[in-house]
Amino acid sequence: MTDGTASTPAHPSRVALFKAIRTDRTGPVATRLLQLAHADSPFVRRGALNLLHDLAGERHWPEAVDAAATRLSDPDEAVRRQAAYFFGHHGEPALVLATLGELTDPVVRTLLARALGPTVAQLTDNDLASVRFLAHLEALRAGPATRWHRLDTALLDDVREAAHHLDDLGRIWGQALHGLGREHETYALVARLLADPATRDIGADLAREACHDWRAAPVRLLPLLVRHRGQGPPRLSTRPSRQPRSPGRRAGHMEVSSPRSPSRRPRGPVRPRPPRRRTTAQPPPRSLPPSPWASSGSLTPASFSRDCWTPAR
Repeated sequence: MTDGTASTPAHPSRVALFKAIRTDRTGPVATRLLQLAHADSPFVRRGALNLLHDLAGERHWPEAVDAAATRLSDPDEAVRRQAAYFFGHHGEPALVLATLGELTDPVVRTLLARALGPTVAQLTDNDLASVRFLAHLEALRAGPATRWHRLDTALLDDVREAAHHLDDLGRIWGQALHGLGREHETYALVARLLADPATRDIGADLAREACHDWRAAPVRLLPLLVRHRGQGPPRLSTRPSRQPRSPGRRAGHMEVSSPRSPSRRPRGPVRPRPPRRRTTAQPPPRSLPPSPWASSGSLTPASFSRDCWTPAR
């Protein structure tokens, strides 16, 4: 356990550990693993909670859930996160709700609220913005269309503060809007978030999610992203080039600003090419069958202009 081999997939020590605990969850191996959740080393505590989480996913294990609940106030932040994820997904919803109200760590409370699923809709009046955002988002998913406007306003009120504890806020918001079929509302929301420098990153994340969900999203949102990110096409310089003229260079010509390419190394002496060998005459090309366009009387490739690819008059 201390060397990390038990956390390696398909490792013999991990296979033996899982086999022993599946056989007897009250045996010495299971008891030892529960004790390691309270070890002195944070690395060992994180590994033990990770193993307990995997085993509890196969079958409910109340002792493992209780062990995770005791580590919600662990001195190590990574251990608290692991314990909150474990306890939130495998604990009883009523117990998770009660524990969420007793804790003070905003990250742990946000992880517990996110693990509650639809039950989090009861926490719309919570004092933490990230928990309120998750609650309003869940109410938006399940609520009727008559409540959408009020819930949209509540989400916008909490979005700035909630983003401190929700790294993927734009992604989960976009998924909720896609599930409701609100395509045009998504585009309007992206424009509003991008216009505010404090929420510009959230708008970019929401736009990325929208491009995965809606076919027209790249066309609708790319101009907004370019405008607010300051990215545009390369500028054309109208100043005449200061380089010495060459026979093929005109004064005052247009140049695209681009970095200079590194100079090439001088090559060795040029060797004369060997004379080409004469080849036998190639057989005449076979005649192709008539084009179906010509037989149907529609436009043919020959009727297009060679310069602008438009129908020739």
